[in-house]
Amino acid sequence: ILCYLDNDDAGRNALSRLRREFGDKVADKSALYPDHKDLNDYLMATQPKISNNPKLRL
Repeated sequence: ILCYLDNDDAGRNALSRLRREFGDKVADKSALYPDHKDLNDYLMATQPKISNNPKLRL
């Protein structure tokens, strides 16, 4: 079970509960984004910005 949870108390508590329930089947993947709140925050910071206003060429 790969867990990409938030880097906050709620995320750590959820991970702890999952580990109690499922043991070694649980893998904490939040180390991939230690300086970010969550996976989405990390992805938004590392991906190029995409414009919402594409220019049409006629």
